[in-house]
Amino acid sequence: MRKTTEFIDLSRTVCIDVLSTLLGEEEAEAAADDIVYGIIGLYAGSQIYVSKLDSLDRGSRDRQIAAEYDGTTVSIERLSKKWNLSEVRIYAILRKMRSLSRQAAPAQ
Repeated sequence: MRKTTEFIDLSRTVCIDVLSTLLGEEEAEAAADDIVYGIIGLYAGSQIYVSKLDSLDRGSRDRQIAAEYDGTTVSIERLSKKWNLSEVRIYAILRKMRSLSRQAAPAQ
């Protein structure tokens, strides 16, 4: 229960901080309450998994790797060193990104 209350308080504070740059303080607090209680209404009684931030950052990293890859083995070596990943892992990331790119491309 304590963690739930802390999470709600933190969520509300973050919402207020972000919204107060766009709205007045009172409007930001009201909007933050609406957001937080709306989320509570959707997920009340549920357990929610929140992944570690580094797993969220991997998507960004993988997109950067794909963008920096120039098709050469020298590029693979450079990316491997830059990101502290094995060359095998760089190839796997590039395969995954190509696959995602193909899935996202409209069918012709």
